[in-house]
Amino acid sequence: MSLGVFAMAPSVAAMSDAQAQARRYLDRLLADDDAPGLQYLFLSDDAVLYSHTGGMADLVNREPVTDLTTFNAYSVTKTFAAAAILQLAEQGKVGLDRPIAQYLDQFPYDKSPTIRETLTHTGGFPNPNPMPWVHLTGEHAAFDKAQFVGEVLRSHNRLKSEPGRTYAYSNVGYLLLGEVIEKVSGQAFTEYVEQHLIRPLRLRDGETLAFAITRPQDHARGYLERWSLLNLALGFFIDRNRHIDARSGRWVQLRNLYVNGAAYGGLIGNARGFARYMQALLGRDDYLSPAIRALLLTPAHGPRGMELSRSVGWFFGNLKGEHYCTHAGGAAGYYCEIRIYPRIGRASVVMFNRTGIRDERILDRIDGYFVTG
Repeated sequence: MSLGVFAMAPSVAAMSDAQAQARRYLDRLLADDDAPGLQYLFLSDDAVLYSHTGGMADLVNREPVTDLTTFNAYSVTKTFAAAAILQLAEQGKVGLDRPIAQYLDQFPYDKSPTIRETLTHTGGFPNPNPMPWVHLTGEHAAFDKAQFVGEVLRSHNRLKSEPGRTYAYSNVGYLLLGEVIEKVSGQAFTEYVEQHLIRPLRLRDGETLAFAITRPQDHARGYLERWSLLNLALGFFIDRNRHIDARSGRWVQLRNLYVNGAAYGGLIGNARGFARYMQALLGRDDYLSPAIRALLLTPAHGPRGMELSRSVGWFFGNLKGEHYCTHAGGAAGYYCEIRIYPRIGRASVVMFNRTGIRDERILDRIDGYFVTG
Protein backbone atom coordinates (compact mmCIF):
# COMPACT_ATOMS: atom_id res chain seq x y z
CA MET A 1 0.00 0.00 0.00
CA SER A 2 1.33 3.40 -0.90
CA LEU A 3 0.99 5.97 1.86
CA GLY A 4 1.74 8.88 -0.43
CA VAL A 5 4.66 10.43 -2.25
CA PHE A 6 7.44 11.16 0.20
CA ALA A 7 8.61 14.76 0.26
CA MET A 8 12.17 15.66 -0.60
CA ALA A 9 14.50 15.25 2.37
CA PRO A 10 15.64 18.47 4.05
CA SER A 11 19.20 19.63 3.56
CA VAL A 12 21.92 18.52 5.96
CA ALA A 13 22.15 22.07 7.32
CA ALA A 14 18.39 22.30 7.88
CA MET A 15 18.31 18.92 9.59
CA SER A 16 21.24 19.88 11.82
CA ASP A 17 19.48 23.10 12.83
CA ALA A 18 16.25 21.21 13.54
CA GLN A 19 18.13 18.74 15.72
CA ALA A 20 19.77 21.54 17.69
CA GLN A 21 16.43 23.25 18.32
CA ALA A 22 14.78 19.99 19.36
CA ARG A 23 17.68 19.24 21.70
CA ARG A 24 17.39 22.66 23.35
CA TYR A 25 13.64 22.25 23.83
CA LEU A 26 13.89 18.74 25.32
CA ASP A 27 16.81 19.69 27.56
CA ARG A 28 14.79 22.67 28.78
CA LEU A 29 11.88 20.39 29.73
CA LEU A 30 14.25 18.43 31.97
CA ALA A 31 16.02 21.51 33.31
CA ASP A 32 12.66 23.07 34.23
CA ASP A 33 11.68 19.82 36.01
CA ASP A 34 8.67 19.28 33.72
CA ALA A 35 9.46 15.56 33.77
CA PRO A 36 12.03 13.35 35.51
CA GLY A 37 13.07 11.65 32.25
CA LEU A 38 12.18 11.18 28.60
CA GLN A 39 12.87 9.47 25.29
CA TYR A 40 12.17 11.01 21.87
CA LEU A 41 12.69 9.69 18.34
CA PHE A 42 11.99 11.19 14.93
CA LEU A 43 12.29 8.67 12.12
CA SER A 44 11.72 7.68 8.54
CA ASP A 45 10.40 4.31 7.40
CA ASP A 46 13.91 2.82 7.57
CA ALA A 47 16.08 5.04 9.78
CA VAL A 48 16.15 7.03 13.01
CA LEU A 49 16.72 10.65 11.99
CA TYR A 50 17.01 12.09 15.49
CA SER A 51 17.16 10.52 18.95
CA HIS A 52 17.16 12.20 22.36
CA THR A 53 17.28 10.48 25.74
CA GLY A 54 17.67 12.32 29.03
CA GLY A 55 16.80 12.74 32.67
CA MET A 56 16.29 10.16 35.37
CA ALA A 57 14.49 6.83 35.29
CA ASP A 58 14.73 6.62 39.10
CA LEU A 59 15.19 9.85 41.03
CA VAL A 60 15.73 8.17 44.38
CA ASN A 61 18.51 5.87 43.20
CA ARG A 62 19.82 8.34 40.57
CA GLU A 63 19.39 5.92 37.66
CA PRO A 64 19.40 7.72 34.29
CA VAL A 65 17.05 7.11 31.38
CA THR A 66 18.84 5.19 28.62
CA ASP A 67 17.75 3.96 25.20
CA LEU A 68 16.79 0.67 26.89
CA THR A 69 14.50 2.23 29.50
CA THR A 70 10.87 1.14 29.27
CA PHE A 71 7.70 3.02 30.16
CA ASN A 72 4.01 2.20 30.58
CA ALA A 73 2.41 3.27 27.27
CA TYR A 74 -1.22 3.12 28.42
CA SER A 75 -3.77 4.06 25.71
CA VAL A 76 -1.32 3.81 22.83
CA THR A 77 -2.21 0.12 23.22
CA LYS A 78 -5.55 0.87 21.55
CA THR A 79 -3.82 1.11 18.17
CA PHE A 80 -2.75 -2.53 18.59
CA ALA A 81 -6.22 -3.58 19.74
CA ALA A 82 -7.70 -1.97 16.63
CA ALA A 83 -5.19 -3.71 14.36
CA ALA A 84 -6.01 -7.04 16.01
CA ILE A 85 -9.74 -6.58 15.40
CA LEU A 86 -9.06 -5.71 11.75
CA GLN A 87 -6.94 -8.83 11.33
CA LEU A 88 -9.77 -10.98 12.67
CA ALA A 89 -12.27 -9.17 10.45
CA GLU A 90 -10.08 -9.84 7.43
CA GLN A 91 -10.18 -13.53 8.35
CA GLY A 92 -13.97 -13.44 8.49
CA LYS A 93 -14.09 -14.05 12.25
CA VAL A 94 -15.52 -10.61 13.10
CA GLY A 95 -17.91 -8.39 11.19
CA LEU A 96 -17.06 -4.72 11.59
CA ASP A 97 -20.69 -3.71 11.13
CA ARG A 98 -22.14 -6.47 13.30
CA PRO A 99 -23.26 -5.74 16.88
CA ILE A 100 -20.43 -6.17 19.36
CA ALA A 101 -22.85 -7.97 21.71
CA GLN A 102 -22.91 -10.83 19.22
CA TYR A 103 -19.35 -11.74 20.23
CA LEU A 104 -19.64 -11.32 24.00
CA ASP A 105 -20.85 -13.53 26.84
CA GLN A 106 -21.58 -10.50 29.05
CA PHE A 107 -23.36 -7.43 27.67
CA PRO A 108 -25.60 -5.43 30.04
CA TYR A 109 -26.54 -2.61 27.66
CA ASP A 110 -30.01 -2.32 26.12
CA LYS A 111 -28.63 -1.54 22.64
CA SER A 112 -25.49 -2.82 20.96
CA PRO A 113 -23.05 -0.64 19.03
CA THR A 114 -21.27 -2.25 16.12
CA ILE A 115 -17.63 -3.27 16.25
CA ARG A 116 -16.80 -0.32 13.96
CA GLU A 117 -18.63 2.15 16.19
CA THR A 118 -16.78 0.82 19.20
CA LEU A 119 -13.44 1.19 17.41
CA THR A 120 -14.17 4.84 16.56
CA HIS A 121 -15.50 5.73 20.04
CA THR A 122 -19.02 6.32 18.75
CA GLY A 123 -20.54 3.33 20.53
CA GLY A 124 -21.96 5.40 23.37
CA PHE A 125 -20.14 3.41 26.05
CA PRO A 126 -19.47 5.07 29.43
CA ASN A 127 -15.94 6.11 30.35
CA PRO A 128 -15.48 6.09 34.12
CA ASN A 129 -12.20 7.32 35.56
CA PRO A 130 -9.75 4.43 35.00
CA MET A 131 -7.27 5.55 37.68
CA PRO A 132 -8.45 2.85 40.14
CA TRP A 133 -8.19 0.15 37.44
CA VAL A 134 -4.61 -0.80 38.24
CA HIS A 135 -2.76 -3.36 40.32
CA LEU A 136 0.83 -3.60 41.50
CA THR A 137 3.22 -5.84 39.60
CA GLY A 138 3.50 -8.10 42.64
CA GLU A 139 -0.25 -8.68 42.51
CA HIS A 140 -0.34 -9.64 38.84
CA ALA A 141 -0.21 -13.42 39.27
CA ALA A 142 -3.31 -13.34 41.46
CA PHE A 143 -5.20 -10.75 39.40
CA ASP A 144 -8.61 -12.00 38.14
CA LYS A 145 -9.42 -10.24 34.87
CA ALA A 146 -12.80 -11.93 34.44
CA GLN A 147 -13.88 -10.64 37.84
CA PHE A 148 -12.67 -7.14 36.93
CA VAL A 149 -14.60 -7.11 33.63
CA GLY A 150 -17.73 -8.35 35.38
CA GLU A 151 -17.49 -5.63 38.03
CA VAL A 152 -17.00 -2.90 35.41
CA LEU A 153 -20.04 -4.02 33.43
CA ARG A 154 -22.22 -4.29 36.53
CA SER A 155 -21.18 -0.85 37.78
CA HIS A 156 -21.39 0.93 34.42
CA ASN A 157 -24.29 -0.78 32.70
CA ARG A 158 -25.89 2.11 30.83
CA LEU A 159 -24.85 3.67 27.54
CA LYS A 160 -24.15 7.40 27.58
CA SER A 161 -25.65 7.97 24.15
CA GLU A 162 -27.34 6.27 21.22
CA PRO A 163 -24.83 4.07 19.35
CA GLY A 164 -23.35 5.73 16.30
CA ARG A 165 -24.56 9.24 17.13
CA THR A 166 -21.81 11.05 19.02
CA TYR A 167 -18.10 10.75 19.78
CA ALA A 168 -17.26 9.80 23.36
CA TYR A 169 -13.85 8.31 24.17
CA SER A 170 -14.27 5.09 26.13
CA ASN A 171 -11.88 2.67 27.79
CA VAL A 172 -14.88 0.42 28.41
CA GLY A 173 -15.41 0.08 24.67
CA TYR A 174 -11.84 -1.09 24.13
CA LEU A 175 -12.04 -3.34 27.17
CA LEU A 176 -14.92 -5.08 25.38
CA LEU A 177 -12.99 -5.20 22.10
CA GLY A 178 -10.30 -7.08 24.00
CA GLU A 179 -12.95 -9.55 25.13
CA VAL A 180 -14.06 -9.97 21.51
CA ILE A 181 -10.49 -10.71 20.43
CA GLU A 182 -10.19 -13.37 23.12
CA LYS A 183 -13.55 -14.95 22.28
CA VAL A 184 -13.04 -15.29 18.51
CA SER A 185 -9.29 -16.04 18.51
CA GLY A 186 -9.25 -18.47 21.43
CA GLN A 187 -6.20 -16.67 22.86
CA ALA A 188 -5.68 -14.23 25.68
CA PHE A 189 -5.55 -10.68 24.31
CA THR A 190 -1.92 -10.29 25.31
CA GLU A 191 -0.96 -13.59 23.66
CA TYR A 192 -2.77 -12.69 20.45
CA VAL A 193 -1.10 -9.29 20.15
CA GLU A 194 2.33 -10.68 20.98
CA GLN A 195 2.01 -13.46 18.39
CA HIS A 196 0.32 -11.57 15.55
CA LEU A 197 1.45 -7.95 15.95
CA ILE A 198 4.65 -7.80 18.01
CA ARG A 199 6.62 -10.84 16.86
CA PRO A 200 6.12 -9.97 13.16
CA LEU A 201 7.89 -6.67 13.85
CA ARG A 202 11.12 -8.65 14.33
CA LEU A 203 12.25 -6.39 17.15
CA ARG A 204 16.00 -5.99 17.48
CA ASP A 205 18.12 -5.91 20.62
CA GLY A 206 17.12 -2.96 22.76
CA GLU A 207 13.67 -2.58 21.16
CA THR A 208 10.89 -3.47 23.60
CA LEU A 209 7.12 -3.93 23.28
CA ALA A 210 5.45 -6.24 25.80
CA PHE A 211 2.67 -6.57 28.35
CA ALA A 212 4.99 -7.15 31.29
CA ILE A 213 7.97 -5.46 32.90
CA THR A 214 10.47 -8.12 31.91
CA ARG A 215 13.53 -6.22 33.14
CA PRO A 216 12.66 -4.14 36.23
CA GLN A 217 16.17 -2.68 36.23
CA ASP A 218 15.39 -1.05 32.86
CA HIS A 219 11.91 0.19 33.71
CA ALA A 220 11.43 3.86 34.56
CA ARG A 221 9.75 4.60 37.86
CA GLY A 222 6.52 6.54 37.42
CA TYR A 223 6.07 9.97 39.00
CA LEU A 224 3.33 12.39 39.94
CA GLU A 225 3.76 16.05 40.80
CA ARG A 226 3.82 16.31 44.58
CA TRP A 227 1.94 19.63 44.85
CA SER A 228 -0.68 19.06 42.17
CA LEU A 229 -4.46 18.74 42.26
CA LEU A 230 -4.05 15.29 40.73
CA ASN A 231 -1.89 14.15 43.64
CA LEU A 232 -4.45 15.60 46.03
CA ALA A 233 -7.20 13.65 44.26
CA LEU A 234 -5.17 10.44 44.04
CA GLY A 235 -6.32 9.29 47.44
CA PHE A 236 -9.90 9.13 46.19
CA PHE A 237 -8.96 6.56 43.55
CA ILE A 238 -6.16 4.38 44.92
CA ASP A 239 -4.60 3.45 48.24
CA ARG A 240 -1.73 5.93 48.53
CA ASN A 241 0.10 3.78 51.08
CA ARG A 242 0.20 0.86 48.64
CA HIS A 243 1.07 2.78 45.49
CA ILE A 244 3.49 5.48 46.68
CA ASP A 245 6.89 4.42 47.96
CA ALA A 246 9.05 7.58 47.95
CA ARG A 247 9.24 11.31 47.38
CA SER A 248 11.97 13.29 45.64
CA GLY A 249 11.79 17.07 45.30
CA ARG A 250 8.60 18.02 43.50
CA TRP A 251 7.83 14.38 42.61
CA VAL A 252 5.97 11.51 44.26
CA GLN A 253 7.34 8.11 43.19
CA LEU A 254 4.90 5.30 42.39
CA ARG A 255 5.44 1.57 42.65
CA ASN A 256 5.46 -0.35 39.35
CA LEU A 257 1.96 -1.21 38.20
CA TYR A 258 -0.13 -2.81 35.45
CA VAL A 259 -3.56 -1.74 34.21
CA ASN A 260 -6.41 -4.17 34.80
CA GLY A 261 -7.51 -4.25 31.17
CA ALA A 262 -4.62 -4.87 28.77
CA ALA A 263 -6.66 -4.05 25.65
CA TYR A 264 -7.22 -0.40 26.55
CA GLY A 265 -3.81 0.36 28.04
CA GLY A 266 -1.51 -2.52 28.91
CA LEU A 267 1.49 -2.12 26.63
CA ILE A 268 4.93 -1.45 28.08
CA GLY A 269 7.84 -0.49 25.87
CA ASN A 270 10.45 2.02 24.86
CA ALA A 271 10.69 4.58 22.08
CA ARG A 272 12.81 2.22 19.99
CA GLY A 273 10.12 -0.47 20.15
CA PHE A 274 7.36 1.91 19.08
CA ALA A 275 9.62 3.27 16.36
CA ARG A 276 9.89 -0.23 14.85
CA TYR A 277 6.09 -0.51 14.96
CA MET A 278 5.55 2.77 13.11
CA GLN A 279 8.26 2.00 10.58
CA ALA A 280 6.42 -1.24 9.79
CA LEU A 281 3.17 0.68 9.31
CA LEU A 282 4.94 3.12 6.99
CA GLY A 283 7.11 0.88 4.91
CA ARG A 284 6.49 -2.86 5.24
CA ASP A 285 3.81 -4.45 3.08
CA ASP A 286 4.43 -7.79 4.84
CA TYR A 287 3.42 -6.48 8.28
CA LEU A 288 -0.28 -5.75 7.84
CA SER A 289 -2.30 -5.97 4.65
CA PRO A 290 -2.86 -2.81 2.56
CA ALA A 291 -6.55 -2.90 3.47
CA ILE A 292 -5.84 -2.97 7.21
CA ARG A 293 -3.26 -0.19 7.04
CA ALA A 294 -5.69 1.92 5.04
CA LEU A 295 -8.36 1.49 7.71
CA LEU A 296 -5.88 2.38 10.44
CA LEU A 297 -4.36 5.45 8.79
CA THR A 298 -7.21 7.03 6.82
CA PRO A 299 -10.44 8.60 8.12
CA ALA A 300 -13.35 6.43 9.13
CA HIS A 301 -16.89 7.40 8.19
CA GLY A 302 -19.80 7.98 10.49
CA PRO A 303 -23.55 8.35 9.95
CA ARG A 304 -24.58 9.33 6.40
CA GLY A 305 -21.03 8.79 5.20
CA MET A 306 -19.58 11.77 7.06
CA GLU A 307 -15.77 11.64 7.27
CA LEU A 308 -14.51 11.54 10.85
CA SER A 309 -11.41 13.15 12.34
CA ARG A 310 -10.18 9.72 13.37
CA SER A 311 -9.78 6.21 12.03
CA VAL A 312 -10.61 2.87 13.62
CA GLY A 313 -7.67 3.18 16.01
CA TRP A 314 -5.94 6.52 15.55
CA PHE A 315 -6.75 10.22 15.84
CA PHE A 316 -5.80 12.87 13.27
CA GLY A 317 -4.27 16.33 13.27
CA ASN A 318 -2.34 18.76 11.12
CA LEU A 319 1.10 20.28 11.68
CA LYS A 320 2.36 22.91 9.25
CA GLY A 321 0.04 21.56 6.59
CA GLU A 322 1.08 17.93 7.12
CA HIS A 323 -1.64 15.47 8.07
CA TYR A 324 -0.73 13.12 10.89
CA CYS A 325 -2.15 10.05 12.63
CA THR A 326 -1.60 10.00 16.39
CA HIS A 327 -2.47 8.43 19.70
CA ALA A 328 -1.57 9.48 23.23
CA GLY A 329 -1.40 7.37 26.35
CA GLY A 330 -1.27 8.65 29.87
CA ALA A 331 -2.28 7.88 33.45
CA ALA A 332 -0.58 7.35 36.80
CA GLY A 333 3.17 7.79 36.42
CA TYR A 334 3.60 7.96 32.64
CA TYR A 335 2.69 9.82 29.45
CA CYS A 336 3.53 9.16 25.81
CA GLU A 337 2.55 10.05 22.24
CA ILE A 338 3.14 8.29 18.94
CA ARG A 339 2.61 9.88 15.55
CA ILE A 340 2.81 9.04 11.82
CA TYR A 341 3.01 11.54 8.93
CA PRO A 342 1.89 9.32 6.01
CA ARG A 343 2.55 11.72 3.13
CA ILE A 344 6.17 12.42 3.97
CA GLY A 345 6.95 9.00 5.43
CA ARG A 346 7.95 10.22 8.87
CA ALA A 347 7.00 9.23 12.43
CA SER A 348 7.82 10.18 16.00
CA VAL A 349 7.41 9.05 19.58
CA VAL A 350 7.94 10.71 22.94
CA MET A 351 7.76 8.98 26.33
CA PHE A 352 7.86 10.49 29.84
CA ASN A 353 7.86 8.97 33.31
CA ARG A 354 5.49 11.58 34.71
CA THR A 355 1.71 11.44 34.93
CA GLY A 356 -0.41 12.65 32.02
CA ILE A 357 -4.20 12.42 31.83
CA ARG A 358 -5.05 14.14 28.52
CA ASP A 359 -3.77 14.35 24.95
CA GLU A 360 -1.20 17.13 25.33
CA ARG A 361 -0.02 17.13 21.67
CA ILE A 362 3.56 17.68 22.82
CA LEU A 363 4.77 16.32 19.49
CA ASP A 364 3.29 19.39 17.79
CA ARG A 365 6.10 21.36 19.41
CA ILE A 366 8.98 18.90 19.00
CA ASP A 367 8.13 17.63 15.53
CA GLY A 368 7.63 21.20 14.40
CA TYR A 369 11.39 21.56 14.17
CA PHE A 370 11.55 18.72 11.63
CA VAL A 371 8.29 19.05 9.69
CA THR A 372 8.71 21.99 7.36
CA GLY A 373 5.30 21.96 5.66
